[in-house]
Amino acid sequence: MNNRLWIAQKERGASPGMRIMLFILNTFGYAAASLFLYPIVFYFYLTGKKARTASLKYLSRVHHTSGAGQRPGFFHGLKHFIAFAGSAMDRLWFWQSKLNRFKIHTTGLEEIQKYLDEGYGCLLLGAHLGNFDALRALSVEKNKKVNAVMYLENAKRFNHLLQSINPDSQLNIINLKDRSIEGVMALQSAIKNGELVAMLADRFHPSSRSRVVMARFLGEDAPFPANPWLVANLLQCPTFFVAGVKVGRRTYQPAVQFVAEKVSISRANRDRDLKEYIAKYAAFLEQLCCQYPYQWFNFYDFWRLDDSPKDTDN
Repeated sequence: MNNRLWIAQKERGASPGMRIMLFILNTFGYAAASLFLYPIVFYFYLTGKKARTASLKYLSRVHHTSGAGQRPGFFHGLKHFIAFAGSAMDRLWFWQSKLNRFKIHTTGLEEIQKYLDEGYGCLLLGAHLGNFDALRALSVEKNKKVNAVMYLENAKRFNHLLQSINPDSQLNIINLKDRSIEGVMALQSAIKNGELVAMLADRFHPSSRSRVVMARFLGEDAPFPANPWLVANLLQCPTFFVAGVKVGRRTYQPAVQFVAEKVSISRANRDRDLKEYIAKYAAFLEQLCCQYPYQWFNFYDFWRLDDSPKDTDN
């Protein structure tokens, strides 16, 4: 898919529909909203051939890599779509700061908490896996602001809805446009203030000139963006791989891996350093995909650069 065409695509699912979902969720509860989701998801699954095909190809890769479970078929792809819709629904409550509606484990967050207690800001590098918003429990517990790096042109309606739900949220969104000096300065200020910076590292920024780094992922080399790592090198702060995975009904568990106290990418060995960091990230992501196959939400051919949506959110 031409990336410019992807950026110009309208979102599937109108804003009124999302607001209806929000109304049902807040008025009738989680079970009613979940039932409301099923026919909608089934419709999009039947009519979204490209996304459906990509889902089944991805699940087949997971099956081949892990050797576990049945060979993916029609209903496995549908389960993948349902998991994505459920994650989006959960975000509606997370953004209303209704964390008491969820059980969020904190096991695995101890090292991040230690740095925060000592006054350090931390960079959390995630992926489109699980629910990154679940990690906001950490910011609430430590009363630390989370600065989320997002590309707001994609999924405008959904992002606008989330921001309108709770404008006083502890989450500060930084729209880090390509080569944005202001955005980088905002991130550096956040780290200096001992805050959290969160960004996803498995997609490309629209019209980005950032270089592609290939890494082995689920049996084949896949393109990963260098930009998140160049940002990490600029911030010079404790850096972690982090994902909030769903382990039960309204129950989340963080998956965390320490990267470095300071990411170091030298000019002399830039390519080598980038490859090493991204290979570790790809290995972490692969492990989670094999463990939680239905929670990685990239519905396109991830291994083809010309098919990759270029964004840092959604």
